[in-house]
Amino acid sequence: MLTRFKGLLLITLLVTATVAGGYVFAALGQSKPAEQQIGGVKLSYGMEDFDQVYPHQPQIPPIVISNNRLLVPVGDVLYMLDAEKRIVWKYSVEPNMIYDLRADAHGRIYLAISDGLFTVLDGDGKEMWGNFMNGSAQYSQIAPYKEGLLVVINMWGYRQKGSKSEDLIEYWQNRKRVWSRDFPQEAHLQVWGEKILALKGTKAGKEVAEIR
Repeated sequence: MLTRFKGLLLITLLVTATVAGGYVFAALGQSKPAEQQIGGVKLSYGMEDFDQVYPHQPQIPPIVISNNRLLVPVGDVLYMLDAEKRIVWKYSVEPNMIYDLRADAHGRIYLAISDGLFTVLDGDGKEMWGNFMNGSAQYSQIAPYKEGLLVVINMWGYRQKGSKSEDLIEYWQNRKRVWSRDFPQEAHLQVWGEKILALKGTKAGKEVAEIR
């Protein structure tokens, strides 16, 4: 009887802490939930079984747009919240997945999406323009740079077919590609002033290379 009581108490404490803290935890071997929770507002995936279709989704942090606007990516849906955590608008990429998310000083929102899709939204969540890439490559990372945009193209799909190609990085300005360079496989893009860096893990630690 005492053992059963302790079990019920532990479950009650876990549930209470989860709700009170406004977070959802995958604890005690439970599967990942189909939604995120921020201070009481539930932000759901578009696909009911999203976490099963995409078990290795990237962890993309929210982006603060202003004092009363917060962008929160949740798998296949992008949410804009206000200061009261109310949903202002949402943009779905279902049945695909958001790979990366960025916003610039002009209020434009950039989305790298699976299946070779790239989309730009305005501050109201309306599509401004986009690009589609045929083949097995994916837009995987984005970073505002100077007067344009850096986009990393992950060539993993081609390497799975036997190609030895590196990834690519492109600089876009006014919706046009200005230049393209090789980018180390599976490296993380980092902009440092006017420097473009590729950070890659090695057996000894990290390697930092500048893209010129």
